[in-house]
Amino acid sequence: MEKTKRWVGEISRNHPAYQDALKLRYDVFFRPFDLPENITLDKWEATSRHFAAFADNELVSYGRLTEIEQGMFRISQMVTKPNHQYKGYGTRVLRQMIAQAVKMDAERISLNARVDFTGFYEKQGFIPEGEVFSSASTGIPHIHMVLRLSKRNADS
Repeated sequence: MEKTKRWVGEISRNHPAYQDALKLRYDVFFRPFDLPENITLDKWEATSRHFAAFADNELVSYGRLTEIEQGMFRISQMVTKPNHQYKGYGTRVLRQMIAQAVKMDAERISLNARVDFTGFYEKQGFIPEGEVFSSASTGIPHIHMVLRLSKRNADS
């Protein structure tokens, strides 16, 4: 059996796989609700950093990291192809984004997680904050989660 070639890292908006990432985000998050494709191009898209995981040159997972203000970051649009979930790709992308935020002196990283995926983020140290809310675009229940890094950075 041939071993799968894997790669995880940052991609630019000019990278050929960036269009694949937009399509994956749309197909998983928004197509089921018949929303317009341009919904993926929100106000954070151009200023964000984009991370992806590949298996045999195929984009299988993606996440977006945005510096909201100095020391404050937001992770969004985390997605893994359904047939590649539970294989570690999403975890690798998430860890890459956390590592990048730490390099950029992050004190806090926040995200809005689908309620059924909170355990995935809790394994990386994220803590739920506030009440469950429905996504404005899809109605799917989400909860705000936060990873505080200031103590972790001070210890290193």
